Amino acid sequence: MLLPTSLLILLSETISVAAVALPRGRPLLADAASLSQYAPVTGTCPSKPLVRPASGISSLESTYITNRKAVASTALKNWLASTGAGFSMSTKSYPTIGMTTSGGGYRALLCGAGVHQAFDARDSAVSTSGLYQAMTYEAGLSGGAWLLSSISANNWPTISSLKTGLWEQAFQSSLALPDNLLASAAYQFITADIVAK
Repeated sequence: MLLPTSLLILLSETISVAAVALPRGRPLLADAASLSQYAPVTGTCPSKPLVRPASGISSLESTYITNRKAVASTALKNWLASTGAGFSMSTKSYPTIGMTTSGGGYRALLCGAGVHQAFDARDSAVSTSGLYQAMTYEAGLSGGAWLLSSISANNWPTISSLKTGLWEQAFQSSLALPDNLLASAAYQFITADIVAK
């Protein structure tokens, strides 16, 4: 199959389109593979296993939990004291807290961001502020993973700073915005060109 100086379409879950000009008359598969850093290459297998047996947590995770427990327990103790509910617990008896954000695309990302913001003492002043600092684990699926990747890739900033420094600009080209839905008409022409070839 040959691809003229046209478009190589890459559709993802967010329905984004990337255009790559290819020289006329070059085979599609050879060019597509050479453009990708993920094209298979011949290599040697490692001499030791890449995955450890799942017989327990790793020593690095165990060290993290021990170190994080002191920080998280202090934060939880402070949050419980701020509620005025009269909780009395020794530092050793505080639970390990984790939070997960569900899948569901942009809605899950934005809903999870709202929860994070409400739990984060750096970014809100409501009754739940401070619980984020008491957490040890976070997990996310699909849209929830978009949220966590934004947070972890930017070194755990506040949601307010992500909103103004990253998301407002990034979401402007999203098909989730009604004004951008007219761009979907262009997909019909692109799809027709591909089908015709």
